Amino acid sequence: MADLNDKELCNSCRFFSLGDRSMGLCHRYPTAINTSTNNWCGEFVLSEESLPLEALVKAMTEPVLISEPKKQRGRPKKS
Repeated sequence: MADLNDKELCNSCRFFSLGDRSMGLCHRYPTAINTSTNNWCGEFVLSEESLPLEALVKAMTEPVLISEPKKQRGRPKKS
């Protein structure tokens, strides 16, 4: 089941911190649990760092409003 749903593995969870050799710590509860990056559980919460590709593309293609610099009023400064 975990192979079919790659997005909900521990390495994409916000409570998981990567350690050595494809192992890491699950910080879902006060005592951290040593677990594999390929493990999964029913309390998965997507990490903000691992957004889907579509969301990243959408965020990068949204128009950005750039304001023009204000024009200085009055006479030019003496040089």
